[in-house]
Amino acid sequence: MSLRWRVVLIVMLMNCAAVGLGLALGVGKARAAVRAEMTAALDAAELVLRSGGARPDLVTLDLRHVRAPGEASQRKRAPHWFEALVGIDEVVRDVAVGERRVAVVASPRDEVAEAWGELLGWFTVAAATLTLTALATWWAVTRALAPLHGFGRALEAMAHERPGGALAAAGTPELEAVSKRIAALDAGLLAERGRNAELSRALIELQDAERADIAREVHDELGPLLFAIGVDAHALTRADDGGGIDRAAVRERARSIGGLVGDVRAVSRRILGRLRPMALDHLPLSAVLADLFADARARHPDVALETELMGDLDDLGEAQTLALYRVVQEAVLNALRHAQPACVTVHVAASEEEVRVEITDDGRGIGAPAGHGVLGMRERVAALGGGVRIGTSDTGGAKVEVQLPRLSMAEAA
Repeated sequence: MSLRWRVVLIVMLMNCAAVGLGLALGVGKARAAVRAEMTAALDAAELVLRSGGARPDLVTLDLRHVRAPGEASQRKRAPHWFEALVGIDEVVRDVAVGERRVAVVASPRDEVAEAWGELLGWFTVAAATLTLTALATWWAVTRALAPLHGFGRALEAMAHERPGGALAAAGTPELEAVSKRIAALDAGLLAERGRNAELSRALIELQDAERADIAREVHDELGPLLFAIGVDAHALTRADDGGGIDRAAVRERARSIGGLVGDVRAVSRRILGRLRPMALDHLPLSAVLADLFADARARHPDVALETELMGDLDDLGEAQTLALYRVVQEAVLNALRHAQPACVTVHVAASEEEVRVEITDDGRGIGAPAGHGVLGMRERVAALGGGVRIGTSDTGGAKVEVQLPRLSMAEAA
């Protein structure tokens, strides 16, 4: 059953209950009035008979509700069911008139018919009122619920990633509040879709830039090394073309090839590290971060890098471990490369509920808009239910704060 019909039905039931209560009160009032009228009529008839105002056979007696036995009432009667509901029978009284006794009968029918007439008029008004109330309730509920169709269309549009459009609440305060919340949700979803589209474009650009960097590194570093190895290998194959082998030249070429192979291995390790830190497959996160900090200190000996790792970082899921490593790596390298700091502080604290990272520096502070690395960092953390906040440190430099809900390896799996 629809809400409209439920409200109308409740109102009708309440009105019907009121009508039933009115009927009960009317019947009770009619019963008391009939008793009082019958008693008064009998007293009046007895007084008339004893005073000689009528013959004993009551031929000239003209009193309401009173008749002689056997006489039929000529007045209009109420319906039998109403008479039965009132439930008062005729009353017979013997009156002594001289030497005779006369039986006088008091009938309730006239008074019951009068009460019925009054109740009939009241019922007519009640029926009209009940009908008007039902119609008014139907109209009011229909008008009040009309905005819900607009709400449904707006939610359906938002579910299909379309604007919800303007909403009207027809002056209903409660629905106006819902309308404002839906409008705010619509605006928030539009803004979020815009941010997601911007982030998707940035991630595509970042992926393309990473591929270009890797391709350039392979071409500029691995290409020359492999070419040099090829030259040395070709020289080795032609070592005895002159009729004798120059052992010293062979050894030199062999050492050169060995050195070039080591260079290829180093470049390959660096490229693989950019794609995925291989150490994470073999070492705990705390040890990999320690290696990252040691490498940063070696590359930037003029910058004081202060680090503090608190709590257990070694039972996180793979996605969280990689995200935390990338966040710390990106924030530290950004500070070292762009902020020109004298000191960089890294604080990582792990609890049972979450992991918090705070990286601050005393450099030039926040300059240009966030680059692809920062966007990628935000996306990684947001995908795991966390958040990133970038602001200004107490020393005027940059401050990166990261909060990430903690998931164990079992939960992450």
